[in-house]
Amino acid sequence: MFPVPLLPRPPHELAQLDLGIKNAQALRYFDPVKGYHVRHLCEDLAIRRSDLAQATQRSQQTLHRYFGPSASYVAIKTQELAHVLKDLLEIRFLLSDLVTDSEKIRYWMRLPNLTFDNKSPIDLVREGHSAQVIRELEALVH
Repeated sequence: MFPVPLLPRPPHELAQLDLGIKNAQALRYFDPVKGYHVRHLCEDLAIRRSDLAQATQRSQQTLHRYFGPSASYVAIKTQELAHVLKDLLEIRFLLSDLVTDSEKIRYWMRLPNLTFDNKSPIDLVREGHSAQVIRELEALVH
């Protein structure tokens, strides 16, 4: 397995991955120079600070700076957090190919799903199984 880069592919490369996204949308969540905008990404996926803390094995206090009203883009320096954010970014872009309503995306992320043994996608992210969510979304998109 290859190590997860601290920053995901730049938006122009994400588009080459056939995720069906526009660079403007990608820049809402990630800037190749500045890093991730964690608050925007998490808000759009209904991910709470407690969810991200559990998924990354970090304290909520440690993640506080990413969620405040003045939060902006930050370079991520830990592999665990970078890996989870990369997966969340991919989930968001895959969902954008299936659903255009942001509220429906947030609802789907919290809804128990038979495909996931009656767990919600957020439950799987918290448990470290975001790859399962990505696989199911990729199957729906392709």
